[in-house]
Amino acid sequence: MSLLVSGGFHQADERFTDESRGKQCAFITLSALLTAQNTPVSEWNSATIDNVLLQGDEMYLNALDNCQIPREQFLLVDHLPKIVSNHFLTDKPSNIPFECETKPPYHTINSALLNTFINANYAILILEGYMTYYKTLIKHSDSLIKHSDSFYLFDSHARDTNGFPDPNGTAVVMKFNNTVHLEQHICSLSMGLNANLFEIVPVQIHMDQCNKTRLEKDREYHKQKRLEKSHSPFNQIRLEKARESKKRKRTQETDSQRQSRLQKAKIYKKQKRTEKASGNHNEQLPPQPEKNKPTGLFTKI
Repeated sequence: MSLLVSGGFHQADERFTDESRGKQCAFITLSALLTAQNTPVSEWNSATIDNVLLQGDEMYLNALDNCQIPREQFLLVDHLPKIVSNHFLTDKPSNIPFECETKPPYHTINSALLNTFINANYAILILEGYMTYYKTLIKHSDSLIKHSDSFYLFDSHARDTNGFPDPNGTAVVMKFNNTVHLEQHICSLSMGLNANLFEIVPVQIHMDQCNKTRLEKDREYHKQKRLEKSHSPFNQIRLEKARESKKRKRTQETDSQRQSRLQKAKIYKKQKRTEKASGNHNEQLPPQPEKNKPTGLFTKI
């Protein structure tokens, strides 16, 4: 387990309004999954995490304003939107809670994780939930993401660099090499939260095919326009005029201006040669050892 990246704040930060602060957890979880669909989680940085929180908060407030969700402290998975930013989301709640120890009818966390990621790369982990009418009210949720044989947990709450509660912490993304390590972290986190029942909801995300086709056509259209513009007679005329203007200015420059221009060009070329030589030299150097370094089921689409 390792910390991939941490944000600049968490979901209960003072920048959020009283109406949403600490209540928008489920929507931030969804925001993280949508972001991972567009930007691989392995490429996230601190700004990405902050943006996930802000977008999730905005989604929550919009849902409140449009009366799409009840004004209650905890939400059901069913309350989350099915279409967000031209993405279709579908959920298949597992309806199977699990705990750290195997006791019927519960699953172990590891078995639930393995079953989840057979057909999905995204999931919502519900911690501290309340069971009602065979559905779980979400008190605490995290995003689970599988990418390139690694597993990631996005937690929007105040966490330290180990992913555990810290009042001075921030939202984090933790990386795990396998489901066993992820299971160990979830169990440790749950003990700190005094939670013993959980639910994992697998999520799949698909872009609206019509919108996807339109975006592809738009990209192709703009690409074609740029190509036509670069080869158009008007563009050739513009470039020719620019060359003539440059040549005319050089014929009108004084000796001192000419010497200054040539000196700047000489310095620029020297810098480029130095940078190129330095790059080649670094590539040939063998890697140097570092000193003092030890060796050794909720589904949305």
